Amino acid sequence: MNEVRLSARLAEAARLCGEGSIADIGTDHALLPIKLVLDGHPRAAACDIREGPCERAAANVRKYRLESSVSVFCRPGLENIEEFAPDNIFICGMGGEMISSILGGSDYPKSSRCRLILQPQSMQDVLRRYLCSEGFEIHDESVVLDSGKYYQILTASFDGQVRTLSQTEYRLGRLNLERSKRERREVDLEWLGSVLRAAKRRAAGRRLAGKPTNDNGDGELIAVIEGIFEDILKEDKNANS
Repeated sequence: MNEVRLSARLAEAARLCGEGSIADIGTDHALLPIKLVLDGHPRAAACDIREGPCERAAANVRKYRLESSVSVFCRPGLENIEEFAPDNIFICGMGGEMISSILGGSDYPKSSRCRLILQPQSMQDVLRRYLCSEGFEIHDESVVLDSGKYYQILTASFDGQVRTLSQTEYRLGRLNLERSKRERREVDLEWLGSVLRAAKRRAAGRRLAGKPTNDNGDGELIAVIEGIFEDILKEDKNANS
């Protein structure tokens, strides 16, 4: 049996999975649920709205002889997900707005208080605003570099408490920012550096156009990231003095 190899972003998502059964929404090839079942999770649902991905998923399930443990469902979002009742729900590789819409289209994420593992390709701020306003607590956040692109991954579950974050925390994640300063992982600092450079380019473009430099929150973002780097430099200087 060939070993299942996941991309860096899916491997990081898998690392954040809790115990119990799983459902992978927008599964495409079903390699994520197959890998998790092979690693000891009891059962999995591989779900996709398109027939092509469902056929690929089913072929891979047969390849790994997991028909009794991995079920393939060709249906949209979380439709009828309560019938499978997963302990963990993965939604990876979609925009933050789409993920929010999928979560909002079912009562299950709230009623079950299951663990959500989410990897938004874009509009990360939209997803975090949805989670915070709808009573989901964000437990963990991570950043991974995959094929030259940085991806944010987060986990959350419903507890009913509404929360509010700053503009920068909605975009980058409060836990990501805290970890970047505390642990100084190379991937975190390089990611923040790339975000900072992009924000400065946008701000410069707005200045040339005679527009406010912080009309989209970039001014706050630049100040926060520069503050993290300045604090790290100060700590290093104090440690070496």
